[in-house]
Amino acid sequence: LLMPHDALQLQIIIWQISNDINKRGKIFLDNQEVNILSYRQITQKLSDYFNVSIATLKYRLDELELIQYSTTNPVQWRSIMNPHNEPEFISDIIKRLPYF
Repeated sequence: LLMPHDALQLQIIIWQISNDINKRGKIFLDNQEVNILSYRQITQKLSDYFNVSIATLKYRLDELELIQYSTTNPVQWRSIMNPHNEPEFISDIIKRLPYF
């Protein structure tokens, strides 16, 4: 695997320590600007570190449950990023075609 769970989590913790974030081990994401900014910064750093696209990284973080979404102010990572930078499901593309 390009991004094993332990290696990802270790890099998250290292970044959180260096940025004085108290709750460590998972990336917290809600609709607050400070958390969105931190999310963008750490995903960029991890993407560079593992030499993978940000989209690939985000899917892996979700798969490993390393993103903790707020239950009171929920936001999904796809809703805060530029939608043109994200891959689409083929089924969604097909639904937009006029003959389907």
